[in-house]
Amino acid sequence: MKFDGYAILLNPFFLTFVTLFLGVWFGEWKRMGKMKFGVGGPLFIGIPLGWLCHRVASSIPEGGSGYKAAQSFLSSGAVPSDMRNLVLILFVAAIGLLASRDLKLVLKKYGVQFVVLGVVITIAGAGLSYLSAFVMPGSNVFEASGIYTGALTSSPGLGMAMESSEKQVLAMAGNFDSLNDAQKARFLRLYDPSGTLTSDNAGAIDKDKTDQAVKTATGHVGTGYAVSYPFGMLAVILAMLLIPKLCRIDVQAELEAYRRELARPDGEKEALISVPFELKSFALVCTVGYLAGMVEIYLGPLGYFSLGSIGGVLLVSIGLGSAGKLGPFHFRMDSKVLGAIRDLTLACYIGMIGLSYGYQVVDALVGSGLYLAAASLIIAFLCIAIGYLLGRRVFKLNWILLSGAICGGMTSTPGLGMAIDTLECDDPATGYAATYPSALIGMVLFTNIMYNL
Repeated sequence: MKFDGYAILLNPFFLTFVTLFLGVWFGEWKRMGKMKFGVGGPLFIGIPLGWLCHRVASSIPEGGSGYKAAQSFLSSGAVPSDMRNLVLILFVAAIGLLASRDLKLVLKKYGVQFVVLGVVITIAGAGLSYLSAFVMPGSNVFEASGIYTGALTSSPGLGMAMESSEKQVLAMAGNFDSLNDAQKARFLRLYDPSGTLTSDNAGAIDKDKTDQAVKTATGHVGTGYAVSYPFGMLAVILAMLLIPKLCRIDVQAELEAYRRELARPDGEKEALISVPFELKSFALVCTVGYLAGMVEIYLGPLGYFSLGSIGGVLLVSIGLGSAGKLGPFHFRMDSKVLGAIRDLTLACYIGMIGLSYGYQVVDALVGSGLYLAAASLIIAFLCIAIGYLLGRRVFKLNWILLSGAICGGMTSTPGLGMAIDTLECDDPATGYAATYPSALIGMVLFTNIMYNL
């Protein structure tokens, strides 16, 4: 019998299941009285486990036992992105169908407030991230855009930042002679980080210099995002856990007030009766939503915009869930089954994130990425605080809705999961769904503006 220990230890499925088991167990432990990490547990298990496995994989020499498994682990980032995207799509589809029940009533009453929240949170994040480029040693606007998308946990924002950074560098290369001295120096530092090149001795800006500058710029974006993303997610999870306690919010009273506020007449209640779970309808939501997320919309000088797979699935699930039925397909399905899908996929996703970014998190805390880690935490917590003060003090929103709206403004799906887990109800998903679209558009818009300041 052949047994390859490394192949098992570094297998993404095995690691995910181990992280899920230990993380859920860890999340159920109560600390400081009644507080527990809940669905955030897999993140705190995944981070050290991901770091440990990365160290093991990096230490296996070429030709040694387990070298192939180690290279597969390192090249995929512990858990392949397609695995993470699959479970996140399933989670968002379940959340959208659950949130669709009350969304019309919420939008009718609070629609403008949610749009403002999404825009304010994203513009605050952009401003703070841009400021970090001048505060942190050796930072630049490209790294700042990565911090921005990472601290606000926006994968679509990362895609836009990568695309915009490439366009910005290509534009600088094409118009190098017309740039001012500061802009020329910024471009040349991308090609030669040592700073020895100047506009006087750089020579012609050829394709090799341009390609290297593009590679460096997108590398800065990716580094900022990779280090900031887990800390941004951690900030939202901790905020959803701690805000009710620190601000002395009576969660049960808030929930009762929310239910009274959205109480429906008996006739409308009958129209919202659910049917047993239908796999074909759930699969249709995922399929149509994924296709919708691939559609690119031209926004003039801002380039093309798309919702991405997550945004597309979210909006389609909300739309079809609100419709209730489309021909033979029913979309108001058993909330218990949808809730089970939500819990399983979210715990898997958060554990996968811990595994995938564990090495960067530990490396940031003990090494060169400490400034990035600190910046992302500060930006994330300040954005959350701004969203809370605006929503709670100005708009007087119920915490049940506001918790989801803050997560939507941060485009943080894991944060939403923590809000649902902490409040023990699905209602925060309504606030999330109402805020997410404006936040996503704001993220794309302000990422482009950062490069042109």
